[in-house]
Amino acid sequence: MKKILHVIGARPNFAKAAPIISELRKNKRVKQTVVHTGQHFDENMSLSFLKQLGIGKPNYQLSLSSKTPVSQVSEISCKLEEIIKKVKPHIVMAYGDVNSALAAALVCKDIDVKLAHVEAGLRSHDKAMPEETNRIIIDHLSDIH
Repeated sequence: MKKILHVIGARPNFAKAAPIISELRKNKRVKQTVVHTGQHFDENMSLSFLKQLGIGKPNYQLSLSSKTPVSQVSEISCKLEEIIKKVKPHIVMAYGDVNSALAAALVCKDIDVKLAHVEAGLRSHDKAMPEETNRIIIDHLSDIH
């Protein structure tokens, strides 16, 4: 059985992850785990979107206390590392350019777990945007684009 761990952190990630999760559910040889990092978290809104998109309730829901982007990446990384080590996925799927995806990329590289990045290659070429920096770093650390 192949294990896939999905890391979602913001509502745009839900829409990117939904068709992949749905398609993989058809394969009985795949076990999926969904981690909602809580990066942009409003419980009612998030759970409503997840339900509407057919993802359902995440296996793990992180609670974050961080306020700055750097502390947020750090906190998500620490919590994700514990989950990834517990679940032992064959691959982690990170979506988009949010701090959750960056944290997933850093953790996967550090503990030698394959990372697939959905939305790889998208560029604004605006280095003033934190998301652009995230995209570049995530792409460089990803095993599958």
